[in-house]
Amino acid sequence: MKKIKLLLVSLTTLSLMACNPGDEGSSQSDINSNPTSDSLTENDTSNEVSSEDSSEEESSEEETPLPKTLDEVVALVNASLDKSITSLSFKDFSSTEKRGNVKFADEGTLEQGIQEVKENTDLFMISKDANKNYEDYLIYKGFDSNFYYDINSNTTAEKYNLVENVADKNLEITLEDAKSKIENSSTYNLKWLIEKSKETFTSNSIIEGVNPLPDKDDQMMIVRDDNGGFTFSFDSISSLSSNTYHTVYKFDSENNLVSGSYYYYSWKSTNIDSESHKIIDSDQNPNSMIGRELSNIVYGEEESLNFDVSPYFISELSEVFVSTTYDSFRPDDGDKNKAEIGYTLDVYIVSYLPTTALDAKSFKVLSSDNEDVIRKSTSAYNADKFEAVASGIANVVVGDKFGLITKIVEVTVVEPPLSSFNFVFIPDSQKTFQVDESLIIQVNGSPAGANKVFTVEVSDPNVIEYEISEDYKSIKVTGVNPGTATITATATSDPSKIASMNLTIIEKIYEDFLIGTFTYTAIINNLTVVSTLTLNDDKTGSLEQVSIDHTSIYMSINSTATFNWSYNGEKVTFTNWIGYDTSGELYFSITGNPTLNADKTQLTFKTRSYDYMDDKYEIQMVFDLNV
Repeated sequence: MKKIKLLLVSLTTLSLMACNPGDEGSSQSDINSNPTSDSLTENDTSNEVSSEDSSEEESSEEETPLPKTLDEVVALVNASLDKSITSLSFKDFSSTEKRGNVKFADEGTLEQGIQEVKENTDLFMISKDANKNYEDYLIYKGFDSNFYYDINSNTTAEKYNLVENVADKNLEITLEDAKSKIENSSTYNLKWLIEKSKETFTSNSIIEGVNPLPDKDDQMMIVRDDNGGFTFSFDSISSLSSNTYHTVYKFDSENNLVSGSYYYYSWKSTNIDSESHKIIDSDQNPNSMIGRELSNIVYGEEESLNFDVSPYFISELSEVFVSTTYDSFRPDDGDKNKAEIGYTLDVYIVSYLPTTALDAKSFKVLSSDNEDVIRKSTSAYNADKFEAVASGIANVVVGDKFGLITKIVEVTVVEPPLSSFNFVFIPDSQKTFQVDESLIIQVNGSPAGANKVFTVEVSDPNVIEYEISEDYKSIKVTGVNPGTATITATATSDPSKIASMNLTIIEKIYEDFLIGTFTYTAIINNLTVVSTLTLNDDKTGSLEQVSIDHTSIYMSINSTATFNWSYNGEKVTFTNWIGYDTSGELYFSITGNPTLNADKTQLTFKTRSYDYMDDKYEIQMVFDLNV
């Protein structure tokens, strides 16, 4: 009878050690009632014997030698990554639990199983556990001679034309890109388990020579003969925290990895012995746990999946309507096949065959037989949609993005109701203007497609007159005589929508006497200073001061300033004053406000400048105006 050998190898020595019967590589998952009770860590100890008992009773058959070091096991694990796999089963105990199977083929990958649902809803729920809710799911990515398919049973189904060169990425994909998507379509593969499980024996924080299981010696690594193959288990603990790791690999007689598991546990610090680094109370549940398992791993040449995609794509449209106003939360049948000007059309697929299809969201308006009423949207944001542009009727074609499954729908377009109507804000200072001057009042109505035609009334036609723009977006108001008046606009489509504004008209202000160039000469410290003031009819102005026959090389009050000016019939105001000396270094400013005398023949104001000795010079100027 062939006897089974048990090898124990510590992380520090990585050498072959003898093991007594009963020293099985038990799992941390057996410590409590976590979902690992059916994990790949059960061990049959009935066939265990010490290496000392292996004498003449050993079979004469040639046995595959068991790996003696961790490096040998890792090499076998890594070699599995290069082998072709046709199917496997998985269990994922992370933030959301998932269990299922994956099938791999050249033309696609099929993953299906159950997954935990965190939100407690009744939709599609299957009660498989007293404390959890689960739903069935299926994910398929694959292709046939014409299309590439991307199906998720809980979301949607999509397909793309297979082409050599992609012109529209929403419709087409190359075979090379399709195969790339298939290759990375399922999370659950050997790499998913192997890369994570290596943390058990490669993490820098692992305490060497310590097995944290309370009922075990400190052999971290156990290799056991298992039906011609072997099972490897490894347990470790981190020195930085109360975290333990447990990994199991099972190999067949040809050194193929056929199953494996990885578990990470975070324990309360009070449940870890600070000296031995072992778990104190194995009945306590850990604070958290992450688990990964693979089983039933099948190697070989990939076979065709022969997956039927037809249940997931619409083949016939039964009831469809188009609308811009339909509200699924407050449904009104009167809004079906009704659109309002200024809005894009939405497609509602009510019923279809097969009822299991998942691609209803991909259906859209493809064309219109009356583009004066409904046309392709001109907005880049809605470039893939159609919009209502005028009142009337249009027949639109609704279909999938390839135009293979279609239905014609008659849509009536109407004006939307006016929701708001007002004058655009104008500052109070602009609401007072002169006789013969005009003010443009902008009129704002929404939504964009609503009828914004309005009528206008004025409280005193002797004060103002008005003119409405052809597009009803503005009103031009002109002062006729001094006084006050109110202008009111009323929307014709909804007389309850009213906008009004109070306006004041004043006498026309004549300011020709201010426009021109004026000079003033002053004597300052024996210097003759000539000031030249220019006021232009575009309301810009300038002032230039030049000192003549000065005797000091340090003194220079030659300066220039530019500004804007205004006149309200009583006062002259300078704004936006910018002034420097001719070198651009010394500031030249105005002090106080300009003043007009009673008969408006003189304008007086004061300026301040500096010389290079930092002495200040102020000049009070009196300009004689045009009379």
